[in-house]
Amino acid sequence: MDVSNVQKIVYDDLYEQQLRPCCNAPYLSAMIRGCAELIFTSSGFAMFFQSTSSQLITLAKKICDNLTNQDFVMEKSFIDKGYVKDDYYTLRITAEYAQDILKLCKIVQNKTELIDTIPSELIEKPCCKSAYLAGLFLSCGTLSTPPEAIGGVAGKTRAGYHLEFGINSSLVREDIKKLLISFAQVKESQIGFRTKNSGIYVKTAESICNILAAMGSNNGVLAIQQIITSREMKNQINRASNFVIANINKSVSAGEKQLKAIKLIEETIGIDSLSPAIKEVAILRKNNPEANLNDLALMTKPPTTKSGINHRLRKLVQIASQIIDTKE
Repeated sequence: MDVSNVQKIVYDDLYEQQLRPCCNAPYLSAMIRGCAELIFTSSGFAMFFQSTSSQLITLAKKICDNLTNQDFVMEKSFIDKGYVKDDYYTLRITAEYAQDILKLCKIVQNKTELIDTIPSELIEKPCCKSAYLAGLFLSCGTLSTPPEAIGGVAGKTRAGYHLEFGINSSLVREDIKKLLISFAQVKESQIGFRTKNSGIYVKTAESICNILAAMGSNNGVLAIQQIITSREMKNQINRASNFVIANINKSVSAGEKQLKAIKLIEETIGIDSLSPAIKEVAILRKNNPEANLNDLALMTKPPTTKSGINHRLRKLVQIASQIIDTKE
């Protein structure tokens, strides 16, 4: 699976959700915290949404329409912001209507006083908690996952499982953390805060799956589980391969040691001084330097066992070691 598609899968899941009437306010409240800009005017706060995503602004418009029984206008224009040159979609809500919306969404009270919490009555129902997280992710969420079948397994890895909410204010960051802990069952130790901005993030596959499940993205959870399974299978293959390579290296090292021992015996006490069984295996090893223990066992007359051959080769090395000790 293309990693870039995982976030798209989650977006598609969330955009296809049908909101209950009670969920409109918490959903929009999270979107305001995520990407809206409040503009103070003499009549109170006006509100401004802008994004390159037409789906996001269309959704914001739909909810604003539902909450006020109005038909707001979404604008489209090409904007060059230097780092992004693209079509931007804009939704402007004048103070006349923004006041009611901001009050329903528990963002502003008494016309000009910003609320620095997520009031419990806004997300009292489980469906409203889910809606709040979904609105937050669509408006300011990012998700990255490591590729399938490339080192590492579930959890925090160099390749990176990373889900972040880049909210536009740190006012409700602690409340979002509490929501993730209590509703999405994320461990407190797995939640981090950005030090230079208002971001809040998690970096483990388990936490990300819990959050996606809490906001209703079942396909997103399945996509990440597929990556985890693929990577775990790749690791099992790698471990098996490493084991084989280690054994090969071990065998090569042992074979070289045996050949050196045979050469030393030839140059000192001579092969003929060895017992018949040891002499036979010395000649077989010298003439078949790449043969494994099983192959050598079948070459002896009569054929012997792998352990028998191994014992004789160890005896060869031991005799060579004794010759060296005697010289010293």
